[in-house]
Amino acid sequence: MQYDVLQVHKVQEHENKKARREKERELKRRKKEAARRKAEAQREYEERQKQSASGSGFGGMPGGFPGAGGMPGGGGMPAGINEIFNDPEIMMAFQDPEVSAAFMECSQNPAAAAKYKDNPRVMKVLEKLQAKFASAYNPPDADSAPGAPPSSGGPSASGGPSASSNDLD
Repeated sequence: MQYDVLQVHKVQEHENKKARREKERELKRRKKEAARRKAEAQREYEERQKQSASGSGFGGMPGGFPGAGGMPGGGGMPAGINEIFNDPEIMMAFQDPEVSAAFMECSQNPAAAAKYKDNPRVMKVLEKLQAKFASAYNPPDADSAPGAPPSSGGPSASGGPSASSNDLD
């Protein structure tokens, strides 16, 4: 009887030791996976920072930024445009394929925005982009710039709508 109790005790110790080692291996595996993910995220972050610094922060959208070559201002892009794509909320929204597709469609045909008026996710992003584009194209000192479009909100000299009119309504 004494022999059986000792043997049972040894078996229990052995099982406990196996379980402890398995937990240690699992913990080690998790730590290694977390370190790998952290390193990957750091590399991606540094890559995005390099892209923003070089002025090509538009790589996150499929097909690039449509119509970028025809925009006014220096190299085809206004000075404040990078601010738009440095907004984390906008960049997260572009991860949603529906929002990204809606933006691409609306950038080619602004009248297509009416199709998305009942979609709160898309409209929220389009409204935020509209506000940011307006501030990028109409800086506060636009009145003092030679040849700047009127910013009074009234009709322009040609009788058409002003530069601040809302194309998405």
